[in-house]
Amino acid sequence: MNHEISRRSAIKVTALTGGGLALSWAFGGAEQSVANASTLSTAATGAGHAVTELGPFVRLRPDNVLEFILDRVEMGQGTATSQAMLLCEELEYPLSQVEVLHAPPDSSYNNSKFFAQMTGGSTSVAEGHEKLRRAGAEVRERLRLAAAAEWKKDVSKIVAAEGKLTCSEDSNLVATYGQFASQAAKLSKPKYELKPWNSHSLVGKPTPRVDALLKSTGKAVYSIDFAPAGSAVAVLVRPPKIGARFVAFEGDVDAAAAQKLPGVLTVVTTPSGVAVIADSYWQAKAAAAKITVKWDESQAFQLSTAEILDLHRKASQTAGSSARSVGDYAKTYRSASKKIQADYELPYLAHATMEPQCATCLLRSPDKKLADGVPRVEVWASTQVPDVALSEIAEVMECKRSEIALANTYLGGGFGRKLKADAIVEVAQIAKAAHAQLGERPVKLVFSREDDMRNDDYRPMAVCHLLGSIDADGKLSSLFFRCASQSLLRKNAGDLVQALSPQWIPTGMSKFIGSSLAGFGEKGVALEGARDTAYKCPNIEVQYTEVDLPIRVGFWRSVGHSITGFVVESFIDELAHLAGVDPYRFRRAHLENSDRRAGVLDKVALIADWGKPLPAGVFEGIAVTKAFDSYVAQVCRISVEGSQIRVLDFFTAIDCGRVVNPDIVRSQIESGIVYGLSAALGGVIDFDRGVVVQSNFHEYEVLRHSQCPRMVTEIMVSEELPTGVGELGTPLVAACVCNALFRASGQRIRSLPLSRSFKVG
Repeated sequence: MNHEISRRSAIKVTALTGGGLALSWAFGGAEQSVANASTLSTAATGAGHAVTELGPFVRLRPDNVLEFILDRVEMGQGTATSQAMLLCEELEYPLSQVEVLHAPPDSSYNNSKFFAQMTGGSTSVAEGHEKLRRAGAEVRERLRLAAAAEWKKDVSKIVAAEGKLTCSEDSNLVATYGQFASQAAKLSKPKYELKPWNSHSLVGKPTPRVDALLKSTGKAVYSIDFAPAGSAVAVLVRPPKIGARFVAFEGDVDAAAAQKLPGVLTVVTTPSGVAVIADSYWQAKAAAAKITVKWDESQAFQLSTAEILDLHRKASQTAGSSARSVGDYAKTYRSASKKIQADYELPYLAHATMEPQCATCLLRSPDKKLADGVPRVEVWASTQVPDVALSEIAEVMECKRSEIALANTYLGGGFGRKLKADAIVEVAQIAKAAHAQLGERPVKLVFSREDDMRNDDYRPMAVCHLLGSIDADGKLSSLFFRCASQSLLRKNAGDLVQALSPQWIPTGMSKFIGSSLAGFGEKGVALEGARDTAYKCPNIEVQYTEVDLPIRVGFWRSVGHSITGFVVESFIDELAHLAGVDPYRFRRAHLENSDRRAGVLDKVALIADWGKPLPAGVFEGIAVTKAFDSYVAQVCRISVEGSQIRVLDFFTAIDCGRVVNPDIVRSQIESGIVYGLSAALGGVIDFDRGVVVQSNFHEYEVLRHSQCPRMVTEIMVSEELPTGVGELGTPLVAACVCNALFRASGQRIRSLPLSRSFKVG
């Protein structure tokens, strides 16, 4: 057990009727505030359930309901279902009777790929498949041993199936798992064997999601839905520019005047701005709109998009840090007769999750003596990084991490946005600043859509400089790639190292260590998909040049691949055209037959009937890559009418190893395509003298239902271990569309979004 509150005191849960993901949390003495939130549960929280804990993932109730503690978070990607399937397969328990609960912060739930309790990087199944199967097998064997001891039978005669224990020698000996849970919990770790993958009855089969009913009926609880009884609601008046600081109130409505407005409880200043706290969101928002604030912008960020782009362009022409160097690309390029030089440009992008950021905080009086197990601070939020959130709350509140209880809810979309805990930090700051006025009244902070859009951790802008040449045989002879962008790890690594460090290490030191280490890892993140290109070429150079700006950047769906997927696969298409070779044939000729990229490339060409005559006015583009240890290839078909680009079809072949739930794989690929198309066609974040221009979906374009293409996804049969899926649909989308657009119009698109770069005529 690490520094956080124990699982036993942290999780007191009840089920939502009908199974699925239950989110009824109570910490210590906070049962009443949670139980009063009727949207969370149909029963009194924690009442009447003598649950038995059988390891960190499994709790059994006497009524034979199994509570599965989900170590990752459910944000639409299907982890609640896939992880539960893995457990139930070995446990021999029906998925329909499982209730899935988000885990509290605890090192038992760390993601071994990140050494922290983190959901991201398409790692949930890849990291969890074996440990969850083992957890299920261990509990199964404990139950069999307990039954064998009670019935005085050899354990080989005890059969576990469908949540029941029976004896093969005596049909009268039948019991549910719940009846033997307490005895099983007392047994030491038994020996067990895992099922062969080819003998699975659940894993590998299309299976409905356990949370589908809750979400389709509106019963699923997101952090924007949740508030303990009596919660106040806060809205922040934020500085318009990065680095601007509060000076004073201007005009007729200052803090005192605002407090006289309907429903307003208090107005406080925090490091993030001016917080207006009221009885309801709309009262707080209405009052915040009337407040005029004077900001000191002397140290604020003042650049506009054109100036920021110019900085990136200059950086792309500056020698960077080498991530891969093979042969002598410069000499080969200079002497080549067939060669291309190109610069690709990508804008900042918002995550645009459907659920804006929000969090709720309850701070108990510092001088109040609390009963054992009652936390000083309680926070309810949706986060991909409970470790980081807990650490940052402790920093704000100047308390021990063990004094904090953090409950995770459903996430209304993540895409990397909720790898940042900014809403959680801000609500903690507000609760602390307003404690004298509000006492022990919970405070809920809600971002408006405009707050969310203008205060995101954006996908970085990038400018990539490329050189390439073709030899006399039509083969690649040299390839140079340099990416200039802001560092994704510089700030974010500092937060993670702080979260993982003992609390006695000063915050500044741990963040400095993380930031320093980031320089070593940034090339791996920014250049993923480029430095590890598998295309055969005797002379390759791949570099990264960091651009230093104060704009907040973060991990966006598919991370570095969202940039390199477009750039590399578009440039390879250019080289294929230069060589006079079909784009599929050119790629295939430069991949080893044993490369799994070749497998998905061949498969997608087959299912898309690549190369066969297309209807008049229809054009196709192709691309392939490896990302998150999986392999994906895509073909899209488009038509063009005037300035309107219509994406008609998207074919995908994916090799992600052994598959837990093919329905979820297809859903994730399709959602990734939609996400990628939104970015390719219209996604952009601009700055005007330091102010973010886009504010809502009327300015930040996302794909409408009527624009969605027909999507066909082929999952390759594989005996390899499971690998990533959630981000695989996104990286190649823009390249496929732009490669098809070149065939349609003759225009080679090297900047996004297409709404700005595609010219008619």
